[in-house]
Amino acid sequence: RELKDDWDRGVLSLLTSSSWSSSSSSLPARPARVRVERKRGSVKQSGTKAFLHSLAHAEGCAVDCFVDLVARFLGEIQELDSPEAFVSDALRVAAEEATHFERLAGRLPAYGVAYGDLESHDALSSSMEDTNDDLLARLVVVHLVQEARGLDVFPLGRARLERAGDVEAVKILDLNYADEIRHVQVMLKWFKVFCELKGNDPKQKFADVVRDRARWKLQALKPPFNHDARIAAGFDDDWYLPLATTATGVTAAATSSSTEEETGEKK
Repeated sequence: RELKDDWDRGVLSLLTSSSWSSSSSSLPARPARVRVERKRGSVKQSGTKAFLHSLAHAEGCAVDCFVDLVARFLGEIQELDSPEAFVSDALRVAAEEATHFERLAGRLPAYGVAYGDLESHDALSSSMEDTNDDLLARLVVVHLVQEARGLDVFPLGRARLERAGDVEAVKILDLNYADEIRHVQVMLKWFKVFCELKGNDPKQKFADVVRDRARWKLQALKPPFNHDARIAAGFDDDWYLPLATTATGVTAAATSSSTEEETGEKK
């Protein structure tokens, strides 16, 4: 939030290169006490306490994602007709993610822990590192796949907290959720702008990155999808349904088409 305030007050400038620096390989620093998994998928924790801790960690990583996006790809951002508008959007979202983190981290003492007491997954940071040299891939992998997936799992997460009887945590999730829809909307908007700048068709470029799972270390897009939230973000299903797979490996679009043919009805 201090970074955003400095930007809003004109203390930071796109022309001041020393204000924005990012090594081609380094990731943003994190608090020393935060422990992350040593390899992907190694964190296996259950319970409401661990769930809230993982949500807080994800929000903290999201702050890093937006700040790193500006610092790492500043050269390409400056090619935009309105680079200041992009930076303003990115830093505003980063500040909102910081608020999300504080809300969730502030709930952890009710469970006898503080942020950093439990090991956390590092999926977002790993994806940042995997896309350090490709802006469009960064926008797809981190913001249009992983952040959008956060919208998909929101109903299940909310229901989980309701079952646990944590009314305060449910309220926090609801507050954060409204912002997250807008965050996906903002990044989708800028992805389209950058695609136009680089001569790419946005939907085709999205599909190309998602299909190249080995290169970007992506998991397959799988249902369930929160279609209402995605539509609210301007993320229509013709972007992702043709790329999605079911548990059997069949594309979700093919399954839907087959059902329509069998029933004669459009779902």
